[in-house]
Amino acid sequence: MPSEIDWARLAAFIDGEGYLKIMGRNSSPHCPRLELQQVDKRLIDWLAATFGGTMTFFDAVRYNVNGRDQWRWAIGSHKLHTILRRIRPLLIVKGEQADIILRFYDEMPVLKGGRRIPPDEEARREALRQALKAHTRRGRRDA
Repeated sequence: MPSEIDWARLAAFIDGEGYLKIMGRNSSPHCPRLELQQVDKRLIDWLAATFGGTMTFFDAVRYNVNGRDQWRWAIGSHKLHTILRRIRPLLIVKGEQADIILRFYDEMPVLKGGRRIPPDEEARREALRQALKAHTRRGRRDA
């Protein structure tokens, strides 16, 4: 069970190094995801042990990632919803992005029995994905 300090650390790491996204239709049916990439595996080990999720290794030679090996921690689904709900008040930089993903989850209809996602729900998810992409564009933002 994460401590208050663990939650605060997670919020700070996400604000500084985290990447929130809603994956597009080609990779999955609009799935929110949080990723954090580091050269030092100790942080990734701590994140996975404390909050769950997956770890992926990226070999610098094979993936051409800034000349250094890197590790990525990723989490999605209900675990991401729980995390964002818990740390939202602590986020400074990524708060608006977290709000978009929380809207994604909070407004999502329950689909039972393998039903296909209705077109209006698909459009809602895509609109939220585009809104999130607008927040994650690189470049300076004035306060």
